[in-house]
Amino acid sequence: MRRIALALLLLLTAWRCGGGTPLRQAATRVFVIGFDGMDPTLARAWMDQGKLPNLKALADAGTFAPLATTQPSESPTAPVRTTNLPTASPKQFEEIVLMVTKEGETEELETMLLFGDTSLVLKDEDSNIVRTLPYSSIQKATYSRTQRRIMLVRTTRHWLTLGVGREDIVLRLPDETHLLIMSQIEYRTGVKIVQRVD
Repeated sequence: MRRIALALLLLLTAWRCGGGTPLRQAATRVFVIGFDGMDPTLARAWMDQGKLPNLKALADAGTFAPLATTQPSESPTAPVRTTNLPTASPKQFEEIVLMVTKEGETEELETMLLFGDTSLVLKDEDSNIVRTLPYSSIQKATYSRTQRRIMLVRTTRHWLTLGVGREDIVLRLPDETHLLIMSQIEYRTGVKIVQRVD
């Protein structure tokens, strides 16, 4: 009985709204394209790197912005600001180089980066904690990359500078995981990473 009543209501609505001319004709059409589960930070980085040329062309012709999610989320990939979301991504990354300056000398310290519940933790190869950065203490973040050519091989280095109080923490990130790391840092700190790509 409910289905019949719903079908009649839909038919009545369609009959009342159908026919005739619209009250107002739109001068231009607007298309909104949303991708369920796509990380806008990664998409922007890949567009800037030329890996998504068609999406970049669309963004350049119009606009590109993250979409808000529904509450409650309607799909498993919709972004929800809970502590459960980061478990879908790795919490530990290796081959992170921390730049340490002592007595005017800069040295590279190979570390492991861990995303804790409240802090970003850097550990050395013996699992000793080198630095603990509460997410709330990170006030700014800047990404840049440099390229070097050794013989015929070009290597790209990815640099992330985290502003913590008056101090800058400089990290060199691996090529394979730098986008994922930056995405998690933005998510956990709420700080937008400024990208300076030459």
